[in-house]
Amino acid sequence: MHHYQRTVLRGITLLILAASFVLLILQARQQRYPLSDADSFLCTTKTVTSVLPGNFLANGNIVLDFKNKRITLQYDITTKEQIKKVLYRDVYMKNLQMPGPGIYTFDVDSVKVFSTDTAGDFLAHFRVLHPDAANEIRITRVGNSTYLYSINRQIYNVCTAQ
Repeated sequence: MHHYQRTVLRGITLLILAASFVLLILQARQQRYPLSDADSFLCTTKTVTSVLPGNFLANGNIVLDFKNKRITLQYDITTKEQIKKVLYRDVYMKNLQMPGPGIYTFDVDSVKVFSTDTAGDFLAHFRVLHPDAANEIRITRVGNSTYLYSINRQIYNVCTAQ
């Protein structure tokens, strides 16, 4: 191989390595901050789950809405005795902060219980979204508009961003 061909080959190899390094850095930054604009984040999920400790089946939706600082819970709950209840609440957040990459902490400002809600304090034994507790949402991007999230490390789900 001639000297100029080796020089061209080395130059192309270095260019490919540099481009790969830049793409790797961009990918790492995107994973570090999974939400490009947390103030307008809106993510919805459909869930059907069986909760063994409480012996009930929950079928419904969760909406994470950072723009309006709200989490909407809308579930049809069926107990093992076939008693049906409806959980329909808006949990409003305040002091929404990002202490680390993909971690959001907040306080519960208020909870709006809709008139169709018949669950009462049925889910009170779960430590999910309590006004007097520290609350946390962890969000990880797993696709273009798909995210894996957890609420207080109790509810884990996948949602689709709008």
